[in-house]
Amino acid sequence: MTIVTVKEKLHDYIEHADDKKVKALYILLENEIALNASIERGLRDSEKGFERPHEEVMREIRKQYNL
Repeated sequence: MTIVTVKEKLHDYIEHADDKKVKALYILLENEIALNASIERGLRDSEKGFERPHEEVMREIRKQYNL
């Protein structure tokens, strides 16, 4: 399926969907965009050496939330 076809199908779906489905689709897309941006920031931080060991982060979370 070409990207043009995908866009046409999405447009058609949105045009005919009820408001609840349109809002749900919008939220899914926004969450995906935010997740991708977060991953990209994390990768850039990692490349710059701004990373912490998993164990350190988990210790901090356990202490913060009394786990």
